[in-house]
Formats: sequence, C-alpha cells, structure tokens
Amino acid sequence: FLTCSIKGCSADMVAQFIASKREHREEEDRRMQELEDHPFHTMVKKATRGGELSSELEGRHKFNIDWSRSLVFILYGGLYQGMAQEFIYNRVLPIFGTGTDMKTVARKVAVDM
Repeated sequence: FLTCSIKGCSADMVAQFIASKREHREEEDRRMQELEDHPFHTMVKKATRGGELSSELEGRHKFNIDWSRSLVFILYGGLYQGMAQEFIYNRVLPIFGTGTDMKTVARKVAVDM
C-alpha cells in the first residue's frame, strides 16, 4: 500500500508542477504581449532600460500543491494499484492457469481486460 501510494502521489506532484509552470509561463507571455501592444511601448522600453521590467515580470514561480488531488492519488495508488492489483494478479489470475502457453495467457489477458 505505502509504496504504491508514494509512487502515485509523487507522479501527480510532478504533473502538478509541470502544469503550474506552464500556466505561469503562459501568464508571463500574455503580460509581455500586453506591454508590446501598448501604444507607448518604446517609451516603456526606454523607461525600464530595456530589460528590468521583463526580468521583474518573470520573477519566481510559486508552486501550490492541490492537496485534495494528491490525497486522491495516494488512495488510488495504495488501494487500487497496490492492494487490488496484488489480489488480482496473485489470487484471481492463477485460477486460470499458471503456465505461459498461448491458451493460458489468452485467458488471463481476457480476464484482465
């Protein structure tokens, strides 16, 4: 249970971080485009000495964890991928045979699907 819970939650944390970083980058691009579309763009650029404003806009990206989503992945990883799959593969599928011949494998695949 614990191993699969940690793996499920860790994978989700990586996915949350990547999505958050993508959203942050899109927001930065949108704000930079608004500045470039501004009628006084050249004045703004001169006033900021060419790069201070853009570096100020980039800033540090703050990553917020969605704890309810993480809890769901902890439970899914532990209960289904850990406990249920252990039961299915070690208790149920051996009922259909233990060999690796084509007929036994076809039965196990059909039950697993």
